[in-house]
Amino acid sequence: MPSKRTLICGGQVYDHEGDVHKPAVADILIEDDKILSVGANLASDDVHEVIDASGRLVVPGLINAHYHSHDVLCRGLFEELPLEIWLLYTLPMGADRSKDEVRARTLVGALECLRCGITTVQDMLGLSPLNDEQTDVVVAAYREAGIRVVFSPMVWDIPPIGMVRHKDSLPPAVQEMLGNKPRSIRDQLDYLEHQFKRHPAGGTLHWAIAPFAPQRCTPKMLQGCAELADKYDLAVYTHVYETRGQVLIARELFADHDGSLISYMDNVGLLGPRLNIVHSVWISRREIDRMAAPMRASCSISSATSNSRAALPQSTTCAKQACVSGWVATTVAVPTCRAYSRR
Repeated sequence: MPSKRTLICGGQVYDHEGDVHKPAVADILIEDDKILSVGANLASDDVHEVIDASGRLVVPGLINAHYHSHDVLCRGLFEELPLEIWLLYTLPMGADRSKDEVRARTLVGALECLRCGITTVQDMLGLSPLNDEQTDVVVAAYREAGIRVVFSPMVWDIPPIGMVRHKDSLPPAVQEMLGNKPRSIRDQLDYLEHQFKRHPAGGTLHWAIAPFAPQRCTPKMLQGCAELADKYDLAVYTHVYETRGQVLIARELFADHDGSLISYMDNVGLLGPRLNIVHSVWISRREIDRMAAPMRASCSISSATSNSRAALPQSTTCAKQACVSGWVATTVAVPTCRAYSRR
């Protein structure tokens, strides 16, 4: 198949090592999916398409370090609720969706990202059921959109009801609606390994491991995730300290680990250079120091659209502490390009 050459001409090409305030005007020659050269007045011979970028800034594609395609069609619902209450509404809605809906939400989210200049997403997907058919729909939709994805179906073995205080006082029907059945650790890890083989990483598809959150996973599940990540040389993503309530959960349920989710992950062998913790709005300085010695994990600080206006000052403080004091790498993420309060 003959190669295709595209010339982007006349734009201000951002160069981090150059003048970032007034980037130089240059052309970019692309062959298929590779940049061949960047410079002024590049020859247009054998070029199939010329894109006039005059008056525009040309930058590398942005990377969304934390994203949920399963939430795309929930936009506008339950916007002002705290996370814990928000989850009580949304978790029961997430299971057994049709293949058409799964395809639509994946495509819509991918297209929105591309329109915003995002060319790579880390999709920490809540997929239920975890099976070949649903997985194939998501992978095919991302390939159709042409966006690069780091795909990580979430796994857990402690059901959602396990995080509700005084859960035993709820009627059995409500407990079942919220989710009171654990998942098999072995079945989920086998599912992930099966998908790695069915859809080998390459091109625009990459894989990662995503335990839902440390408080939703037993030590055996987290250890299994760490072993699978080591076996396939993959990154690990998990939600940590998204709300004040989760700090209380850590103190009450993880007292044997200094009341710390970071200590819990460290003690079971998950804390390490592969680990990316998401949100981490209420992480303590002591925990940042534990992660940073020596550079044991990275910290994905979500933007205001995920952590809410109320939490933004706290997340900004966390990011500063991580970058300046803790020597922990930080990134910015927009889970679904929408705003809901997570106080």
